This record gives sequence, C-alpha cells and structure tokens, in this order.
Amino acid sequence: MADQQVMVGRERERLLLDGLLIAVAERGAALVLRGEPGMGKTALLNYASVGASARGARVVRLCGVESESVLPFAALADLMTPFRVGLADLPEAQRSALDVCLALAAGPPPNSLAVCAGTLNVLAAAADATPLVVLVDDLQWVDASSRQVLLFVARRLSSERVAMVLAVRSDAPEPTASGLPGVDLAGLPADVCAELLAGRGVAPSPQVLADLVRATGGNPLALLETAAGLSAGQLSGMRPMPELLPMGQQLHRAWTARLDMLPERTRRALALLAAGRSAAPDVLARAFASVGLSPADVDPAHAAGLVTVTGKALDLRHPLLRLVVLEGLTPSARLDVYRVLAGASTGEVRVWYRAAAASGPDEEVAAALDAAADRARERSGFGVAARALRRAAELTSDRRLRVERLLRAAVDAHLGGLPHDAAAWCDAAAAETTDPLLRADIALVRGRVLIWIGQVARAHDQLLDAADAVRTIDPARAGTLLAEAALSAAMSGKGSLALRDAEEAAQLAAAPPSMRAPASPSDGRHPAASAGPSGPAVPDGHGSVEAPSALAGPGEGAELPLEISACASFALALTGQVTAARRWLESARTALESADAVDTQQTLVLIGRVCGWLEDDDTARRVLTSAINAARRSGAPATLAYALGARGELDRWAGLWSAAYADATEALRWAEELRQMGAIGYSLLSLARLDAARGERALCEERIERTRREVGPLGIGSLEVYGSGTLGLVALGHGEHSVAVAYLEHARALAADGGLGNPVIVPFAADLVEAHLRTGDRDRAETVLAWLEERARSTGLAWPAAAAGRGRVLLAGDGDEAEACYAVAEVAHRRREMPFEAARTQLCLGEVLRRCRRPAAARLPLLAAHATFQSLGARPWTARAAVELAAAGERPTPGTSAPAFDRLTPQELQVARTIADGMNNVETAAALFISHKTVEAHLTRVYRKLGVRSRTELTRILMSHGLVPAPPG
Repeated sequence: MADQQVMVGRERERLLLDGLLIAVAERGAALVLRGEPGMGKTALLNYASVGASARGARVVRLCGVESESVLPFAALADLMTPFRVGLADLPEAQRSALDVCLALAAGPPPNSLAVCAGTLNVLAAAADATPLVVLVDDLQWVDASSRQVLLFVARRLSSERVAMVLAVRSDAPEPTASGLPGVDLAGLPADVCAELLAGRGVAPSPQVLADLVRATGGNPLALLETAAGLSAGQLSGMRPMPELLPMGQQLHRAWTARLDMLPERTRRALALLAAGRSAAPDVLARAFASVGLSPADVDPAHAAGLVTVTGKALDLRHPLLRLVVLEGLTPSARLDVYRVLAGASTGEVRVWYRAAAASGPDEEVAAALDAAADRARERSGFGVAARALRRAAELTSDRRLRVERLLRAAVDAHLGGLPHDAAAWCDAAAAETTDPLLRADIALVRGRVLIWIGQVARAHDQLLDAADAVRTIDPARAGTLLAEAALSAAMSGKGSLALRDAEEAAQLAAAPPSMRAPASPSDGRHPAASAGPSGPAVPDGHGSVEAPSALAGPGEGAELPLEISACASFALALTGQVTAARRWLESARTALESADAVDTQQTLVLIGRVCGWLEDDDTARRVLTSAINAARRSGAPATLAYALGARGELDRWAGLWSAAYADATEALRWAEELRQMGAIGYSLLSLARLDAARGERALCEERIERTRREVGPLGIGSLEVYGSGTLGLVALGHGEHSVAVAYLEHARALAADGGLGNPVIVPFAADLVEAHLRTGDRDRAETVLAWLEERARSTGLAWPAAAAGRGRVLLAGDGDEAEACYAVAEVAHRRREMPFEAARTQLCLGEVLRRCRRPAAARLPLLAAHATFQSLGARPWTARAAVELAAAGERPTPGTSAPAFDRLTPQELQVARTIADGMNNVETAAALFISHKTVEAHLTRVYRKLGVRSRTELTRILMSHGLVPAPPG
C-alpha cells in the first residue's frame, strides 16, 4: 500500500478519486478519506498525486504534524508558499489579513474570514491556468487556524478548477471535516490481503491468512507488520502462531520486538526523533550532538524499515510507531528527551518543548506560554492560544492566576470554534476558585458557550445561579448575567421567564456605580465570546403577561447599556407588550445611532428582530441589513445566520419569497459552517415555512424532521412550536383540516407554557381558527378568535387585526356580514405589506360569498387571490382559488410565468443583489466569501436567466420587485 505501483484493492476509493481528478478540468470538489491508522489513506493520496500529475494538474501536498499543530497558520504557510505572487492581486482587506497571519507583515489581528476568502481567491486564480489538486494528510494534526481555512475552501470549490482530498484519522478527537463528502476506509478482504502480502514476498497458508485477517481486521499496516514478525514455519502453519492480539496490541508487540533488536544508541536517537515529531534537520542534528549521537545512529532503524527519509528530513514510518517508542521510555527519560529538544530549538517550538519537559509548576514556562498565546491571538490563532493557556494553567502554582488563564483559554477556545473545550475549561476554572466575582465571569463565558451550542436550558440555569451569587455584591455583573439568561429563556420558548429575567437585569443594571465591584483581572484581555440572538419565539395562544413595572419603560434620562435595552425590548416584544417594547427601543435610539455596526452586531440583530415583531419593517430591514453588511465587511460571520434569517422573515411577510429563500439558504450554510445548532434549526424552519406555502410538502417535512433529529434533543422549545405550526399550514393548504387542527393545537399548547403573546412571531393562530371552522368546531374557533381580537386591541398590530377580520369573515352568517368583516380586515392589511395573507383573506371572502349564493360578488376577490397566489408560486392555494372560481362560474386567469428572478438559485440571487447594491465583482466576492471567479460564473447565469445585459438593467429589475432598496431621494 505504500505507493502507486504496489497498491492493491480500494477499487471504490480509486474510482472516486479518478472521478474527482477527471472533473477538476472543469469544476472542483472535495473528498474526505477517513480511516484508522494504517488503513491506507496516505497510499490513496499517493495514488491521487500520480493520477493528477498524469492528467496535467498541479499538485500541492500538505501533511499535518503534531508538533506544529501549536503554530498558528503553519500548514497554511506551506500551502501558500508556491502562490505568494497571487497575494498582490487580492483586495486590500484579504491581502493584509493573509500577510499578517503568514507573518509577512505586522498589523492588528487579521480577520479570519478575510484569510479564508483570500486563500480561496489565490487558489482559484492559480487554477485558471492549470487545474490544481490539493492533498492533505493527517488533517487532525493540522493547526486549528489552517484547518479552518482548508475546510472553508473545501466547501466552496464547485465553480473552481480546484480539487481537494483530505485524509483524517477516524479516531480524531472532534469531527474535523464534517459536512464534506467522504468515504470511510474499511479493512481489506481476505483475497486482497493475500495479494498485498504476496507483493512483499509473503505467502501464508490459508488458515494463517484467515487468522491474520481476523486479528488485524484487514488493516494493511497491521497485516504487514504482524506478518513481518512471523517465522517461515509460523507462516506455513507448521509451527504454532503466537497468541493473536487485538490490532493495536498486535502492532505494538510487532514494533516493540523490532525496536528491541536495534542498538542502544539507535533507540536513543529514535526517542529524540519520536519526541521531535518531524523536527527540522538542524534541530535534530543539534539535539543528537548534545547527547553524543549523530544522524548515522539512525541508520539501523532505516535499514529495518522503521524510519523514512525525505530529502534531509527523517521521520518514523508511521504515527503509531512514535507512540510505541515513547511508551518504551521511563517517565524521567521522556522528560530528558524533551529537555534536549528544547535546548536545540528556538522560537515557539522551544516553548512547547519546555512545557512538555516540565514535571510540575514552572512559572517561567507558564509565562512563556502565556506570551505565546498572546502572539497567536494577534494572528487570530485562537485555537492555538487556547491550548497554550490551558498548558500554562497546568504549570501555574498561583491559584488565582491559574483560574484566570483557564478562563482566557475558554474564551479563546470558543472564538476558535472549540466550544466543548471551552465549556470544559470553564468547569475546570470554576472548580479552582471560590471568588464569587471570578466565578460570575466564568459563568458568563460558560453560559454564552452553552447558548451557542444549543444547550439553552442548562445555560439558563447556570446563568441564574451565577447572578444570584453576586446580586448583592455587584448588581451590574448580576444584570449582565440575567440579560444572557433572558436570551436563553426566549430561545427555549419561555417568554414569561425571559420577561422576568429581563426585568431583573434592568433593575440591577440601573444600580448606582458605588454598588459595582471592580472588573476582574481577566476582563478586557481580549474580546469576550458573545451569544447569538435566540431562535424564533411564539405566542402562547392564551394571552400575554403584563409588563412588570421595571420594564414599563426606562426612567427619564436613564442611560442603561445598549445590550440591556435590547434584551428588555426583546422580552417585551415576545410577550406582546408592544408599547413598553417601543419605549425601550426609543430609549436606545441615540446609542444605536452612534454604535459601531461591527462591535454591536449581536445587539443590532436583536433590535432588528424586535422591530420586525413590532411591524416596524423599514427600521427592521435597515438595522438588519446594517448588521449583515458589517458582518460581511468585517469578515465576522458569527451573527450572519441569525441576521439573514431575520431579514428573510421580513421578506416572507412582504411577499419577496425568492429573496427570503436566498437569505434563509445562506443563513443555513453559515449556521452549519459555524456549528450553531440553534441557528441551524431556525434556518431550516424558515425554509420549511416557505416550502409549506409553496406546496413543497416533502421538502418541508424533511427539513422539520432534520430539525427535530439534530436540534430537538437540545431542548430549544421555540423550534418545536414553529415546526408544528408549519406542519399545520401544510395540512391546511392541502385541505387536511383535522390533521391541521392536531398540529396547530399542539403548537398552541407548547406555546401556552411560555406565556408569550405576540401573534406576529409565529402566526399560527389564524390558521387554527380556519382549521377549526373547516372541521365544524365553531366554539373552539371562537376561543382562538377572541384571543386574536384581544391581541389586536392591546398591541395595535396590523397582523392580529387582519387575522381576526379573516376569522370573522369565515364566521359570517350572510354575504353582507362577510363583506363588512372583510372591510375591517382590509384596513388592517393596508397597514402592512403581507400579500400572501391578504390573498388568503380574499379567498375566504370569495368562498363565503359563493356559498351565500352571490357568485358574481365572489369572483372579484377570488380572481385577486388567485393572481396573488400564482405570482408567489403558492401552488396549493392557487389550486384552491381556482376551484372556487370554477364553482363561481369564472375561469381562472391563464397562468402567468413567475417573475424571472424566481428562476435564480439562492446564491445567484445573493450575487445579483450585492451587484445591484453597487459592488463590483471583487467586492461582491469579498462580501459573500466566495471567489471572484464564482461571482463571474453566477453573474453570467443571472444575466442569461433575467435577459439583461448590464448592471444598470439588473439593478432596475431587482429594484422594481423590491429586492434592493431604491436610492434615497
């Protein structure tokens, strides 16, 4: 399995690689090879390398090295070395970010997304001339910063002539390449094992072969190593086989036996080689010389096939052999080896060797690691910084300093995409201190981490406990904790709880400065990880909770933190306290206008969502678009999924379903990329709602099932309410009224536990009224309708008033009463643009008028409803309107083609909108984190599908449909 010439088996994997290499002449893709050590991943990469070169492609190979996994962007530097000339053609933000992270220039911490997008553009440009194949071995050992870039690029190759093959161990500590197409390497079958052994001149008897295959599981490396340790008599079956051990033990035993046969000086040299893990030749030479050895002492191991030579570099044959060598050392001998390597090394690597050599607390080494973490953070190497601080904490004797280093490690781990490590290190820090203020800071970070990974109930409980512990000694700190708790409660679908937490947060945040404790020494060292906005919240179907006095509105002249104002208005809007929510938003207006859009992205998204729930659509769109643009411009996508999803909700209400679909699709992509479980569920359900209205039933149900399967166990209650309400809409659209009642009542019962009272957020109440009436349950319909009418009066919102009017139309006893009720509903509909809902109200009026034997009067609203449904692509509703028109003696209007932009894919529409906003191709590529070549390809298809020839025409057609704003004035 070591090279192309002797490779046997793996026909399926080789066919996949051949297909990838053939296609790269036109388009790119990525493939992940997963398998346990020794399964042949490197052999397949060798096969791909030979095949790519034979087809004229350019090949670049990388290999993760465990000792270099602590060096930020080490692998990226290797990748970019052949392409550095291409950096000059990048946009300034991407070029400067890559220069800093590759240590080509000094500067502020680079934006990680700018680094990712810049790398993609460089590789795409290089592939314009010659297809490019990037092969990465041992991905699990690639440093976290480089791995993030590689995976970002791997997910965006469809329009590039770049192929990427990533090999990763199946026992990697975390899913390093999730979401990419991959293949799991299984053990080889017996006939292939026999062929493999025959290629090495080994011919065991059939029974011995069967024993070897069974013992090794068909692992090629284990098979070869085990067979190499057998005598001729054992291979023939004439002498008894040794006890066959599990594969790992079998390899260990085989290699140990071969190591024991080497000279003592060779074993000492191998110990340095194993601990150095591909150390640079000059470092290894100095280490050898310092203990009286020379590179020649490795020769016996090379002759035994245990060491490979690439140029001047030495390495052990396999990563597992390194563990065998190190395990054969006594603890003191192992520490001595690391001390020798530390003495022979320089720079960051020396710090890590010194840390490995430390047997107990060592403040000098801990301080060096702390400084290394700062340097890594300056290059956005948050994962490396976290590991450095974690090890520094282990070597720190001062307990408080140890806790602070653990806390900073947790924050860096969170920022570096390692939330589970962050949570564990928060727990470790909390176990080391009884200081209530320090424990509060730890709880805040841990709570935010838990919210991001979707464990909202656990986050809420811990944040409340932490707030209680410091309520009397530092009210402001307690207020910050309670504000986070309110967000987690809202995400759980518990509006009453969110309201209570927000009230306490507002009270405590207003405490006089004299009651505030000083910030802990860990504050301000680097940006704190922040929680994202919650998922969709829902009305309870029973009424609302009155706004507590503390939330009725901020006091005259009160200057509370913008985050507290956003949190208060968020909780109030959820529960239907519209007037109080608007007061809090008004109090934040000045701070909002002067706030930095990049630094306050989370708060902007929160406020934008609240404005949408209060039907202030213009402000909501402006604020959310500002947050989206800031996230794109700064390359900080943490809030993009939520912001895009919220803007998509506005577009859905406004009837801009293609735009809503594009935003929700991009939101899902970012949520998956960043592993934001709550945002994944939110995005899936936003898409499902659109699918439901369009009649894409199977796709809708598939998205809801995925949400329940992947996100449901996290207890984000609002998602289940939203999902059940959406399934009710599907059933209602298909005339399955009893099924609709079951789903909608389930949603209403779930929401009732939350005490929420804003019908705008998940508008299932109107669907429930209609479903009950169509099953003949007028009493139940009246109960829900009464709630809608009360909500309309108390909130002053247009949607509940329009929905209540629709319900009264369906309940009307005659045509005159139906028309009078419709007139009331129509007034409400005119207050907010919601064409789908307005058409449904027209459909209900037409149905009632026809049943009251007024077919002529029914035709006009039915024709209007049919036209709207048809233009939206709402197929089930179009069909219902057509049936009613036929019954009223009117033929439906001939089908009109959907707007041209409906034929665009979601990403094509996003590219078109960005171009229409005035950006050029390079700026659009930077904003959407794709390559300029991808922009060009999408734009070509956009022009063809829309029948336009210029950006001016493109802007005009998108503006005419409200997909981009008209210029001011």
